[in-house]
Amino acid sequence: MKSLTIGAIAVLLAGCSVVPSEGPLKDDIIEAPAPLIVVEAEGSVIQALDARPRAELGDVFETNGSGARLSIAPGDVINVTIYETASDDLVAGLFDGRALPPQTVSRQGTILVPFIGHIHVLGRSAESVSNEIAEKLAVKTIDPSVIVTIDKRRSNSVSVVGDAAEGGVILLEPGSERLLDVVAQNGGISVPVHEVVVALTRRERRVSMPFHLILKEPRHNVRLMPGDVIAVTHDPKTFVASGANRSSVVSLREGQTTLAEGLAMAGGLLDQRADPGGVFVLRFEPIDFITNDLGRGPVIEPMVPTVYRFDYRDPGDIFLSRRFVLQDDDIVYVSNAPIVQVQKFLDLFRTTLGTAGSAANFTN
Repeated sequence: MKSLTIGAIAVLLAGCSVVPSEGPLKDDIIEAPAPLIVVEAEGSVIQALDARPRAELGDVFETNGSGARLSIAPGDVINVTIYETASDDLVAGLFDGRALPPQTVSRQGTILVPFIGHIHVLGRSAESVSNEIAEKLAVKTIDPSVIVTIDKRRSNSVSVVGDAAEGGVILLEPGSERLLDVVAQNGGISVPVHEVVVALTRRERRVSMPFHLILKEPRHNVRLMPGDVIAVTHDPKTFVASGANRSSVVSLREGQTTLAEGLAMAGGLLDQRADPGGVFVLRFEPIDFITNDLGRGPVIEPMVPTVYRFDYRDPGDIFLSRRFVLQDDDIVYVSNAPIVQVQKFLDLFRTTLGTAGSAANFTN
């Protein structure tokens, strides 16, 4: 039995690596091999993070200007009304104040007007079509007046999809062709605003933004174009807190959540366990940012596993953590202090000795 006890002690003395742990210690992360990139928190790093360009709606799509050219297209429904001042004229008698039956613009882009024939209307405005019809009727009657209206702009529509707003097809109209106009016409938002992401797709371009930023910055309330697709989705942003703090999934606040705020939301650093020199943020960064902006490398993968390290024993790093903005899916990890592993080792050592002693007494 004595040999059993000595053998158990020898195993424990092999080191603290046999002791259960919530994750790697500080030095394990700092010395981690490639492809992991460890970046020490510095002012230049924070500036690079803040300065990197981000695609935003107002930077990619038109905000001001004339907006969508809501011209006539195949599928639109056209109304034509003709007035004539000379009541004794045969043609005038047929047309005086009467509206022709609504017509759907053909695939060839034409409509049919009696006594004139087919009129090409594709890509034109209602005013232009009115003038042409009046000119051609002028040779058949006296002083005709023509009003052309577009009843349904089926071709000048945008699609709204997603789980945070009612889906559907919205027809663009002059004066009501901006992004927020369309979202409002379709019933508005059905979930908290700060948990909504809006993505606008136009041909080959797609840009997404948090909805609350569009509300705060008018330049992102862009003008829409026919064929645009607006996805309004419920996408709450979160980060994961783990290690020597309260392990949980934490929702990011409306606007921006800094590392200092995130740590506080996760319960802060536990005095009995946390290593203040081992506060880490783990995320994937694009290869261009790692190589060009941070000057690190060489790296191969397009998305590089990156670890930002903050030393909370340094007041400067504490201030930097107030400027470091957390992103969706970040992992905030606080390593255990080495003394915690030693304490666990001693507890396990005492438990093993007690167990061995009890076994020896039972044998005796």
